[in-house]
Amino acid sequence: MKNTKLAKAFGLAAVFVLGAVCSATASVTMTFTWSGTLYQSGYTADLNTPSYSGQVVNGNDAIGIYAFNVSQVTAPSPSTPNPLYSVCLSPAGLLDTGTYTYNTIPFTGVGGASPGIYPSQWAVGAGEQPYGINNAAYLWSTYGSGILASKDSAAAAALEFAIWTALYNSTGYAQLGNDYFTVNGLSGTTSDDYTAYLKGLKDSTFSGGYTGDILEGQGAVSGGPNSGQSQEFFLLQPASQVATPVPEPATIFAGAMLLLPIGVSAARILRKKSTV
Repeated sequence: MKNTKLAKAFGLAAVFVLGAVCSATASVTMTFTWSGTLYQSGYTADLNTPSYSGQVVNGNDAIGIYAFNVSQVTAPSPSTPNPLYSVCLSPAGLLDTGTYTYNTIPFTGVGGASPGIYPSQWAVGAGEQPYGINNAAYLWSTYGSGILASKDSAAAAALEFAIWTALYNSTGYAQLGNDYFTVNGLSGTTSDDYTAYLKGLKDSTFSGGYTGDILEGQGAVSGGPNSGQSQEFFLLQPASQVATPVPEPATIFAGAMLLLPIGVSAARILRKKSTV
């Protein structure tokens, strides 16, 4: 979100919850497309954490669910839908309309994505507890498919903002208590949907259990926010498939959750570099 030259920014990285199938060597190559992308602009958001402070969303950014044309998927990644739909996980990430390759990395553990890349520290203070990414996966899997089916751009923007809120403000599974990520001036149905999605998470009995991978732009970390794709995305299974979280001890996640592709940061770069 740093570069504000673009009238629209897009979330390029898509994320699939793949169970524990993908390894760190798998990758997805794709190109952002406006066709099928659902977004709104005109809103701002701020982040204030120990490692980052400043505006991460500006009024020119296109916030929502982004579409990508996939050109290559390396094994052992499962079949990937084309086009791929996703939300970005890095509110300050940068991306453009070029073709880029994203590595798959696990949610947590050695070499894992938690606590985030740009900005870093998802679920600040939670250590290696994957509260933020699990809550975000719950939101995407619960509401994403319906939004895509209805082609509701206001709902898409609201879901993206809710996912960022979950990533940074989670204090536990289905619990939000921090105020690191702040959305400014949401209005109308976008505001109503945003409130409803977060209420749905907090009112749920969700207790975690997702294991999977995130797409991280090659060179995003070493090159910094202006080099490569400084963003992360969920790598989710095709909408026609069903995936469930891995059961925790003494807890089996009830019901199958329909997981959708999400991408987050990539949408940012397009938001910043696009003049559409």
